[in-house]
Amino acid sequence: MSTNLEFEQLSEDERLLFMGRVDAAIEAFDENIDSLKMWKRDFSEHFFNEPIYWSLEVKLGLSELRSFLENKNCDLTTLIDLEIAVCEIQQYKLNRIGRFAQETLSPDGFTAENIFVTYFAWEGLKNGRYPTRESDMVEVAFNPRKDSKFFRVFSIKKLDLISNSNWELERSIIVEPAEEAEPVLDRRDHLVRHRSISVPSTGSDGDLEYTILEEGGFEEFEEVITEALDDQSD
Repeated sequence: MSTNLEFEQLSEDERLLFMGRVDAAIEAFDENIDSLKMWKRDFSEHFFNEPIYWSLEVKLGLSELRSFLENKNCDLTTLIDLEIAVCEIQQYKLNRIGRFAQETLSPDGFTAENIFVTYFAWEGLKNGRYPTRESDMVEVAFNPRKDSKFFRVFSIKKLDLISNSNWELERSIIVEPAEEAEPVLDRRDHLVRHRSISVPSTGSDGDLEYTILEEGGFEEFEEVITEALDDQSD
């Protein structure tokens, strides 16, 4: 592919290559959105709204890219502009809420307290209360042997699928060496079952039990949030 991006018209091979890349990215985000909507239906009406919203926004940007690529006379400059818009949403919105959730849901998982902290941290992000850290813009590294499937929706690497000549759809997946890896647990519901996490030394030998998504404190969270939202609307 040529490196001259100034109003360059694509060759047919380039156009089809980019269309294939965009289609792969849309398919991955469809998978993420389906998972988030399922969890919203099964566990919490309010908690999953923020990641669903920004995942849909990324998909919308990808769909605009796809529509523009259907024009055989599309130019590279416009495509780069559309790509930048998609990457900004992915990095400054979606990845940031994933990074914050990774911090606020650790180390004991989806307890009611952690769910509240995560929800209000997302509210703070939305309202600009937290400065942007460079590390927040990077996708979440997902370990399928240890992490809740929830974090997989934030693991897609940067969507620079036009400007990066070597781009392939990738998720940031942590692969442990076979000799060090824990046995793969039953994840038929796409969730890791209870695991023990060592607590930093406090003079106690105790372990902290991880509360998985399925058994999280969403009922308590929903009762409080629904009541608070009802009060605001009165």
